[in-house]
Amino acid sequence: MSSQYVERFALLPLEVRGSEVTIATSEPFVVDWVEELGALLHKSINRVLVNPLELKCYSVEFYSLAKSVRQATRKGPDHERNNFEQLVDLGCSGRSFDANDAHIVTIVD
Repeated sequence: MSSQYVERFALLPLEVRGSEVTIATSEPFVVDWVEELGALLHKSINRVLVNPLELKCYSVEFYSLAKSVRQATRKGPDHERNNFEQLVDLGCSGRSFDANDAHIVTIVD
């Protein structure tokens, strides 16, 4: 999902498992996107309700990190230092990350 789509509907994709996608939302009564996204992904949508402040925080972190990884892939080794610095900043944020977290594994690889 694009960051614009996520921001528009206050969503954050959490997990894809088999024929189901789990998506966090802070707007339980806004459901326009459920049918549209389910048809687009050809998967059933499992919605979970989250705090709007946490959703915004995690969305920013997720899409900033994803953008950084994409840029590093395109720009090569010189850009890897910036990614490393961003990872250090994430580590200093006080959040705990699991070594098996898919995003961490992707960056390390």
